[in-house]
Amino acid sequence: WEGVIRLYKDYLAECRKLELDLRDKAGLFPPNPRAAHERTAAMVEYEEHKEEMEAFAAQVRGLEQWSWEQDGLLIRPAASMTELKEEGAALHHCVAGYGSDMAHGKTAIFLVRRSAEPDKPFYTLELKDKEIVQCRTSHNASAAVQNPEVQTFAEAWLEQVVKKPIKKKKGTAA
Repeated sequence: WEGVIRLYKDYLAECRKLELDLRDKAGLFPPNPRAAHERTAAMVEYEEHKEEMEAFAAQVRGLEQWSWEQDGLLIRPAASMTELKEEGAALHHCVAGYGSDMAHGKTAIFLVRRSAEPDKPFYTLELKDKEIVQCRTSHNASAAVQNPEVQTFAEAWLEQVVKKPIKKKKGTAA
């Protein structure tokens, strides 16, 4: 019972923090307390990190131009701080800790996927100053050692997409 009581106390504290109306019976006694607690916890986290999440989203919009697909692999920027947490949990590495740095433009995190499984974590790549800092998979294994195909893909992406020269429009000064 201790766990249930603690969960309910946490839920009530989150409701107060969110200024939800606890005079409503459905809010005070939710039919599924665990689901209600998960929902309010996510809302509190969002409110506490709202500005950083919005900054992260702005960074993603700027990085989407570098999404790319070739030879059965694809790469795209991490869509959200939540996705970074999920990626880190699935691959057992620390990418979740990079959310703030990405939000503030200090680094960029990209997700490498098999084209056939675009939502399944495969490799995580960190890009800083148009250079690959690391490309890791499960338990922090390096693409350079673990999967030369992914390493070759990442290097091709860097050269062909990230570092590609900007084409000058006709009639413009050099």
